[in-house]
Amino acid sequence: MEGRNVQGNQVTMRTSNVKALAAVLEAVKTSTRQTSILSLTEEGLTVRCEEAAKTMHSMAFVSADAFGTYQVSDARVTIGLEHHNLVDALHVFAQSMVGELTIVYPSKDGEMLLELEEVVAGTAVSTYARIRTVVVSPFIDWMTYWEEPSTSFITSGDLLREVVDDLDNASGRVCITVLKSPAKVTFVAGNAGDLSIEIPVTTLLAHHFQQAYTENYYNFRHLKIGLGGLNSSRDTIQDVKSNVKIDKKGLLKVVHMLNLPAAQHLRMHVTHTNTNITIPGREGLACTLTYFLQPQET
Repeated sequence: MEGRNVQGNQVTMRTSNVKALAAVLEAVKTSTRQTSILSLTEEGLTVRCEEAAKTMHSMAFVSADAFGTYQVSDARVTIGLEHHNLVDALHVFAQSMVGELTIVYPSKDGEMLLELEEVVAGTAVSTYARIRTVVVSPFIDWMTYWEEPSTSFITSGDLLREVVDDLDNASGRVCITVLKSPAKVTFVAGNAGDLSIEIPVTTLLAHHFQQAYTENYYNFRHLKIGLGGLNSSRDTIQDVKSNVKIDKKGLLKVVHMLNLPAAQHLRMHVTHTNTNITIPGREGLACTLTYFLQPQET
């Protein structure tokens, strides 16, 4: 790209796993058009979205190790974007991509620049997208509202996806009940007759029920995103482990722990404090999706 100076940018990232990155950022989108805040530190990239009504908050964290090159010039770089513009651009590059996608910020015009350089029929071709930044007010830290005692369980992401699929005919809201003894987790569709789905305790990888019984209602659209946000990416991201927690007042927190395919080439990790060059193995690399959902009044 003419006039581009990677060395002068605050952020430079390169990845060959564009399809997986697009799927992760698509999963935190809670409405068609909304802004997001990108925070980049030595550890990696964090992307946050929030419903305007403050009823749902979503967050994706992608480890620095998931990128072929990851460079951050400051301790923290914060960028505000129209989230759909970033996701749409990544999907376009993912469909036709050969080689690595480079993401830099800021470009010479103060935008985020996504660029793919490839050779087509012996000719070097550069394809790029410019994404304008926007001013976004800082989001609240939802954990400041968390109150113990809480109820939690860990299960496979596939199981939660199946629950979402079975509840697909529900509308309005869904009730989640948790019984301590005998241990039982049940999802009940509010407007779907007698539709009730129980998660067998034997399918839970772990559980910790501090309260004898809890019953909380949630918006089904929000629940569908929080429990099955990766539904459209089953062919891209697999082997997901999910931790579901409900606090004293019914605040729901869902954390999906997943792996992105590791880069199979020499990786450079540069931050404002150090430079490391490593060759990653074939293991996956850390990524988490986190959702907070406010309960509805009974």
